[in-house]
Amino acid sequence: MTQSSLTDYSQDDRRAGQLVGVVQRFVESFIARREGGQLHTLLEGECVNGVVLEQSPEEFTRRELVDPCLEALGYSDADSSVRLRREPSDYPTVDRSRPEYELLGVDDRLTCVLEVTAINRERRESPGAATEAIAGYLDDEAFREAAGDDGVLAAIGTDGFQWTLWLADLETERVYEDVTRGSIVDPIADIVEIERPKGVGSTEARHKRITARKRLESRLVRGFSPENLVAGVVDTVERLEDA
Repeated sequence: MTQSSLTDYSQDDRRAGQLVGVVQRFVESFIARREGGQLHTLLEGECVNGVVLEQSPEEFTRRELVDPCLEALGYSDADSSVRLRREPSDYPTVDRSRPEYELLGVDDRLTCVLEVTAINRERRESPGAATEAIAGYLDDEAFREAAGDDGVLAAIGTDGFQWTLWLADLETERVYEDVTRGSIVDPIADIVEIERPKGVGSTEARHKRITARKRLESRLVRGFSPENLVAGVVDTVERLEDA
């Protein structure tokens, strides 16, 4: 293993550890409000309405899960130039929708946007509301023009549980669907098992935490951290390899 590979691995591992903390706090927030049943409902694939959450489902998803995940992935790292811009107004609306975020400073060759929808409005194996939105952005000529005339437009769609990446080559106008797709439902379930009232033994809890960490690394970090996102785009859009 090269020094560069070792560094990348260590960074991926560190970010996976931070994501375990994000998931832990997400689970604990339901327990603290005595709403463990609502979390179980979400993990079963059902939606929870805004009355229960005391805010819109989309806002709950963004504040409680997506924003902390993005921070853990490295999109608001104080030591990095990568940062988030909320509701970028220089992009046109498409079907009355505009991305939740533009991800700035990821790479000079990339324009990156992210769409957030409520938990369970995506599915593990099929498109949902966020995927439909990013597909619309990539298909819209005015939106692509706002992104530029060269490089790649990378669009991430997420409901917090499911994450998907689509790409559009701004030069050739080719769209790459479902470049990366990852789910964090299983890691959340791992932490729920540890935190449930009867709990598990310390050895089993340690194993479940390790499993959750490995799953978060393979399913989220390796596809959606800034460095891995760039690598995945370059691997997909061959003309960028020599750029």
